[in-house]
Amino acid sequence: MPNLKFKKASKADLEGMLYIMQRTGFLDFRFPNQQIDKVKKQIMSELKDRIFLICYFMCSSGKNCYNRRRIIGYSIFGPADKFLQCPIKIKKRGFVCSLGIGIDPDYQRKGIGKKLANYCKFIAIKQGFKGTYGDIASNNKASLQFQKSLGFRKIAEYDDPKRPKGVKNYLF
Repeated sequence: MPNLKFKKASKADLEGMLYIMQRTGFLDFRFPNQQIDKVKKQIMSELKDRIFLICYFMCSSGKNCYNRRRIIGYSIFGPADKFLQCPIKIKKRGFVCSLGIGIDPDYQRKGIGKKLANYCKFIAIKQGFKGTYGDIASNNKASLQFQKSLGFRKIAEYDDPKRPKGVKNYLF
C-alpha cells in the first residue's frame, strides 16, 4: 500500500477527482448525460461552497497521475443547513452534510474509505462543526454498510422525488 496523503482539493486536482467519480458511477448518478466540460465547470463552481477532500499518493508519472499525485479517493461535504434537503425536522445549524465519498475501485476494501472519513471528521471539527449527517438511498447497500461501519446510525427515512419509486432515503 502506498504512503497515503490527505488534503483539501484544489482546481489542480479536478481531473483526478473526475476520474474517480467516473469509475465509481458518481458522474452518471449526479450528472446524467451531461458533457464533461459542463460537469467540470459545475464542480469548479462548487469548490467555493463545499469542502472537497482527496486521498492520494505521490507518483513520478504515468497513467492517472495528475500533478505528481495519484488521486484514489475523494469526499465532499458542506453545511447541513445549506445542503441537507430532507423533510425531517432536525437540528442542521452547526452540522455538516456528507455529499459524497468515492474510492477508486482498485483501492476499495483496503480501509482507505475509513481513513478518508476520519480525515473528513478531523477537518469538520477543526472548522467548528458538531457532527455529520448523510442521506443515502435505501438500495445503496455498499454505502449503507460503510456508514454503519463508521458508527453512524439511521435516524429517519423519507421519500425523495429524485429517487426511483420504492427507493427511500435514509438519514444517518
